[in-house]
Amino acid sequence: MFQSGTAQGLRAMKPDYSLSASADAVATATSQPVEGFEVADASGEFHKATASIDGSAVTLRCPQVRTISQVRYLWAGEPHSSTLLYNASALPASPFILAVSR
Repeated sequence: MFQSGTAQGLRAMKPDYSLSASADAVATATSQPVEGFEVADASGEFHKATASIDGSAVTLRCPQVRTISQVRYLWAGEPHSSTLLYNASALPASPFILAVSR
């Protein structure tokens, strides 16, 4: 799903939205789960998902969705998530939507 080489060192980080943020201090690592993921089944109705990082992959779970057919991340346009997905270079993942097929 991620561009080759960009999923190395995936981690949850809290962005610094304050005026004191700098290029050296954009976000801080956290043990909190990544927020902002939603999943849908074939009906197309999206539900909030719980995300966990496993190496270079993100595992999603949602009790309302038995078979995931779509995934989206930060799709709301103005995210209210306090913990976001970053890679080892401290670059945040961009919003995306993805069809899932098995």
